[in-house]
Amino acid sequence: MIDQRIDLTVVQRWMQTVLMHPAGVETGVASEAARAWIDVTPDQAESVVEPSHSLSGLERLAIYNRAYFARLLECLRDSYRVLFEAIGEEAFDDFAINYLQGFPSRSYTLNDLGKHFPDYLRQSRLQADAGETWPDFVIDLATLESLYNAVFDGPGVENQPLVSS
Repeated sequence: MIDQRIDLTVVQRWMQTVLMHPAGVETGVASEAARAWIDVTPDQAESVVEPSHSLSGLERLAIYNRAYFARLLECLRDSYRVLFEAIGEEAFDDFAINYLQGFPSRSYTLNDLGKHFPDYLRQSRLQADAGETWPDFVIDLATLESLYNAVFDGPGVENQPLVSS
């Protein structure tokens, strides 16, 4: 059992580390990063997160983990709506999940989540038969949507003097 007087901030950091782990909560609990906050193994996780009548502590954490990644997918789909429609849900989600594993959210705002998505697509360059240009189309479309998002969410003229005619 962990010390009952453990600082709330430490528990929050541990949970964040566990829940954001792309390989799932069991791997997250066992990770070096999580164990730096609270040194428990997956078998000991219930000393941090109590089981319910029907779910273990790990199963309860897994619900939050799935909800977290579902929300991130939703945000990427929203940021790249045209690309999502062009390539379909299955292909988009495959790219997005791999992207999230390599580029986890590091910002206070989810508006920044897909900032590196076109770079990821470019770096992981889709395999296509010689002469096929659809990978270029996917990368170009993602780049266009990323630029549109940057302009839309970028700084405005709110605090600047008006231009006289």
